[in-house]
Amino acid sequence: MAETEREPQNNPLDDVAAAASDALNGKTVTVNASTARRIEAGQVKMQASSAGAIHAHAVSMQNSAVVFASAGSIETNDSASLFTIGSEVTMKKTMTPLVIAGKVKASDVRTVFLVTGKVQGKVQTVFTIWSALAAGIGVGAALFGLGKLFSGASPASTGRVPKVASRRESK
Repeated sequence: MAETEREPQNNPLDDVAAAASDALNGKTVTVNASTARRIEAGQVKMQASSAGAIHAHAVSMQNSAVVFASAGSIETNDSASLFTIGSEVTMKKTMTPLVIAGKVKASDVRTVFLVTGKVQGKVQTVFTIWSALAAGIGVGAALFGLGKLFSGASPASTGRVPKVASRRESK
């Protein structure tokens, strides 16, 4: 089950996030071996759990899964996320189809689409913003070419009967 905790942490970033949560009346929510539909809190710590959506200042996930994670700081380790949106995202052994972040620190991460300002580490991605743009231009050019090709189609394929000149008309 989810429980609320207020303990000082040894990590200075956790302490800053906790102070920001307190200032905004946020709570630290710990989810351990459980499932939650939606979590809104200052800090979220997940261990061997799953969630539908998380909105927080800071998220830490260990061996967990989430459909949508949105936070200022997100740390994932051996986890999965369908959509990850954050200012600073740190991922280790994580699979996520869509990552949108200001800064990504990664180690053994797989993604389909990555939009970020800066990446540190190893990320295997199918599309970056530039490759998606190039693919879109390529598909657009191909469709334009096919449109031009078929616009000059033969009269038989259009269903119209071609006009045939007779001997009387040619004199």
